[in-house]
Amino acid sequence: MANVNTAHKNESGDVPDLAGALISGLGGVSDSIGRVGILAGALALAGFGGVNSSTYANIMRDLSLNQSHIDRGNRSTIQQRSSMGLGGGVVSMRITAPGTSLAINYSGVAIRSFADGSGWILGTNHPVGDFTGAGFGQESITVGLAGNYITSGETRLNVSYSVPLSGSGFRDPNRRDMRLYLVESGMPQFTPMQLIAMDQVPLNSYLSFGGFGQYGSPAAGILPRSGDIRGFVSLYESTTTSAGYTSEFYRQTVTYNADGTIALGRGAQGYSGGGGFYQNYLCGVINHGTNGSGFSGITGFNFFDATSLAEIDQITSVPSPSTLGVLAAVGIVAYGSRRRSQSV
Repeated sequence: MANVNTAHKNESGDVPDLAGALISGLGGVSDSIGRVGILAGALALAGFGGVNSSTYANIMRDLSLNQSHIDRGNRSTIQQRSSMGLGGGVVSMRITAPGTSLAINYSGVAIRSFADGSGWILGTNHPVGDFTGAGFGQESITVGLAGNYITSGETRLNVSYSVPLSGSGFRDPNRRDMRLYLVESGMPQFTPMQLIAMDQVPLNSYLSFGGFGQYGSPAAGILPRSGDIRGFVSLYESTTTSAGYTSEFYRQTVTYNADGTIALGRGAQGYSGGGGFYQNYLCGVINHGTNGSGFSGITGFNFFDATSLAEIDQITSVPSPSTLGVLAAVGIVAYGSRRRSQSV
């Protein structure tokens, strides 16, 4: 059963974020925690799903390495990738429920921009499902492009449409978990993100990840998100997966206690939707991971295959598309209608 912590953390000034749930399987929460607890638990599941453990993930060996993780994460942002002649970058995502102060902060990757200021973000599907599953509809989603999403005072961009890739399901380890988000204005111009199919990524490579998740060390424990992006590397050593996730849509990297690789680490809550990179090519987006008291563990991610790459390319090839026109062409139904505008 789920071990749910319903305490609030004021992580973004005026937008409290629910603490994460620890789950040994995907989906449900304890029947005994009551209606309020179920609501809080459902919201808490978003951002990063933990598996097969009783404590949060620790993502770095020692907090003295924190700056190296921030520096590595900054290399994944739009600004840093642009300065390196690369395309797109990791962004902060926030989903809120109208009429409440509840919010889920997670991650995404900007992959395409256009001259009219519109652009596409690729991320995970499950935060939307967690919110709507808790009884909310017409959620508001915003995107932050740079800096610390708590302290930088950035203007957040509104998501107008979002659509799951075909075959995506909410926290179903046998289905895909990817969603595209459209921003209609304010997106800076950048070279299109280069995506790569997973069958082109050799085994025993170190993949690089970036996102806005929790951080910490075995000695200090997991700490609240600071609003900074952080990055880490982890070993891709097998095409098999653990924690019940199908290898048809998911892969994982492994972090070992004895591995001394610089900036080694693994994901924690809030990294969901963040980028997984092989030699600066995006090969997938973070979805799940192992919550453990030691340093070893996995980072699970949705990977790209020929089908998902073709679908992403078709949807994101034009700016500000007609939802019915473009999405019907690829056999997808968009979730809901145009979102309510919101700036935070």
